[in-house]
Amino acid sequence: MSESLSLTQKIESLLFTKGEPVEKSFLAEFLSCSEDNLEESLNIIKNRNDTVTTIVESDREVQLVLKADFSSLTMRLHEQEEKQSIGAAGAEVLAIIIYRDKVSKADIDHIRGVNSSHTLRHLLIRGLIEKTGSNPTQYRVTTELLTHMGVESRTKLPLFQSIVDKLDEKEEQSHGNAQT
Repeated sequence: MSESLSLTQKIESLLFTKGEPVEKSFLAEFLSCSEDNLEESLNIIKNRNDTVTTIVESDREVQLVLKADFSSLTMRLHEQEEKQSIGAAGAEVLAIIIYRDKVSKADIDHIRGVNSSHTLRHLLIRGLIEKTGSNPTQYRVTTELLTHMGVESRTKLPLFQSIVDKLDEKEEQSHGNAQT
């Protein structure tokens, strides 16, 4: 199936899946295409009028985003989401980020065993977490969340060191089992 996809379709599917800026050099290497072919395909995506998405790019990175025409619609959705509880999945992801700090989506997904994209977006919209670093993007809690929780830093949370030690131990066991 993937062999019958055009380069443009492959780029668009990868950018959609990542949901964050991706280095152009990575895309060219991953898709075994020239930078000229990559740019040509990115221009096709940018110039289409029959879709709700477009490309935002810098010299090094590219991201698939919604066109500005849809901002009022998506703003209404975000406002509605902010009124909702973060739920069990949100609490779970938030706990991972609090106790792990600067953790990637892949690590969060690995720990939870499910895709966390929607939950991460929900927590970002609420201002409870923020992105930091890139390649891969990592997440950390915001000072607003810590203020709301009434702690000066995440290390002041109850049983912080005990929980971090148990997480480290479980991770070491997981890596040990993967190597055997």
